Amino acid sequence: MHKDKFVKGHYKANCNFQSADGQHSIGFGDEFDVSEVLKDNRVEIKHNNEYYLFDMSNFEGTFIPFDKE
Repeated sequence: MHKDKFVKGHYKANCNFQSADGQHSIGFGDEFDVSEVLKDNRVEIKHNNEYYLFDMSNFEGTFIPFDKE
């Protein structure tokens, strides 16, 4: 997934990656929601009913759109 293609939605992780502050990680196979695409090259992700900021420059190829149904 390219940086300019980020949209709000439900996704599934293809690998492990960490939040911008390094305090939270998402593991391979985890499902999460992109809740906001921010102007400062970051996205807000909802994971386990909590919100975290992630740096988009670390994301290319790390997750795919995922349908809950």
